Amino acid sequence: MIVHTGTGYDPVDVEAATKHGVMVANLPFQCLHEVANTAIAYVLTLNRRLVAADRQVRAGSWDRFSFQPIGTIYGETLGLLGFGNIARATARKALALDMNVIAYDPYVDRALAKELGVELLPLEDVLSRSDYVSSHLPHNPQTHRALSEAQFRLMKPTAYFVNTARGKVVDEAALVRALQEGWIAGAGLDVFEVEPLPMDSPLRSMDNVLLAPHLAGTSVASAVNNRSHAIEQVEEALRDGKPSALVNRSVQPRRLART
Repeated sequence: MIVHTGTGYDPVDVEAATKHGVMVANLPFQCLHEVANTAIAYVLTLNRRLVAADRQVRAGSWDRFSFQPIGTIYGETLGLLGFGNIARATARKALALDMNVIAYDPYVDRALAKELGVELLPLEDVLSRSDYVSSHLPHNPQTHRALSEAQFRLMKPTAYFVNTARGKVVDEAALVRALQEGWIAGAGLDVFEVEPLPMDSPLRSMDNVLLAPHLAGTSVASAVNNRSHAIEQVEEALRDGKPSALVNRSVQPRRLART
């Protein structure tokens, strides 16, 4: 059995594990609120231009009108790419801010989204209608660089892109162009195609981009939960034969004879 101590399990070759009778489990809830809070924090910080305002005041300037236009947040639209556990937590927090929330996820029941007050739409509609697009896509062969030039060109020039999921779902060169050429207004990025972010990345010099070192899931609580939830998965497998967070549900676990 392999327990990947995170929500995403892309570092594990699940197909090979399944072939060899190895169960793979992840930790789908261990940093759920941390990541959701980070996504909302990016939305609020980008909206209020807080980093740019801080820099301006420190430099001795006092021109609050230079930051216009600033959106209201309430009444604006947050588009979620993926609607798993973290995206749903993000949706609840956005709805509490009186935002409109729409989402793209072809694998989620529309009734579930409707129950939460979220409308499921095709990817193109989510991108074109949103004031903020927050990616919660897992990385796999189907989502690799799923967000490229065509997708960023669909977004509003006033919209912001947030990624707290996986960097490799984004064609980073296309994102750089989108930011440089004004296809979108800015971005909040916790994850990147290559980590650590290379020193020569153009993203480092952009004033309309917020950067963090894959920090979204980190807190005092998540560090503890990371270990305890992993142990729980092992305990469940020993007790019940399979863990509750089994990823490869078609696996036929290989049993070793006890001596």
